[in-house]
Amino acid sequence: LKLKPVYGAVTLSTTLCVAQYFIYTQLEKDQRKVTFGEFFMKTQVQDEHRRETGDDCAEKGYPDDGNGRYMLKHSYAEWYFMNVTRRLTQNNLDNLCVFAPLSLLNGLFLPYPTVFLVASYTIGRSYYNQGYFEKEGVANKLRMVGAVACHLSTQFTILLTITLGLLLSRGTYMRSLQRFSAFTKVM
Repeated sequence: LKLKPVYGAVTLSTTLCVAQYFIYTQLEKDQRKVTFGEFFMKTQVQDEHRRETGDDCAEKGYPDDGNGRYMLKHSYAEWYFMNVTRRLTQNNLDNLCVFAPLSLLNGLFLPYPTVFLVASYTIGRSYYNQGYFEKEGVANKLRMVGAVACHLSTQFTILLTITLGLLLSRGTYMRSLQRFSAFTKVM
């Protein structure tokens, strides 16, 4: 099996898409440092935690997920920003678990549409995340545009995978679509 250079664009775009997730994961870690900092943990939580469990508190407020006992000692705004960053990270991960592997697979057979879908998803994810932090929050138009781009990219990726699966299972792929694939030679 020999691949055309265009498959490099598929792997690069998918890698950048996944890297974007890790950037937002760091944002969540930074928000945890602010929300559940060392001073807060020592002054607000440590005594009760040690009394009830016999153990020291974990760093950054774990195991509190932003909706637990530790969060009750914070303001509404602190709760809100902690949960927005968690939602951004979790929502992206939920989508990437399906989107990234299917994109790598689809890119073998239809690399150009796959690169387009990955780029649309990545740009949409940026808009979604940026819009969520604006004053309007969930109602922000930039977030909505990003959500539509992400969801459509994911839906078309799944549809493309199903279509390719049907074509491959019938043995019709090689005859009808081989000229578009990332393969230069099939052994």
